[in-house]
Amino acid sequence: MILFLLTDEDAQILAKERIGRELSYDELERVKKGLEFGLECWEEVMITAIEEVADEG
Repeated sequence: MILFLLTDEDAQILAKERIGRELSYDELERVKKGLEFGLECWEEVMITAIEEVADEG
């Protein structure tokens, strides 16, 4: 089971909505790096989610 997945298609859909065009390959690479930076703490976020589920028990 995949818990979370973002694709280049997701980025292109959002780009079309927000800026009115698709992103180039280089722009997608920069978006990828930004996502990687923003998700560095994914383990902490997942731990919090797991703890919340366990508390609801």
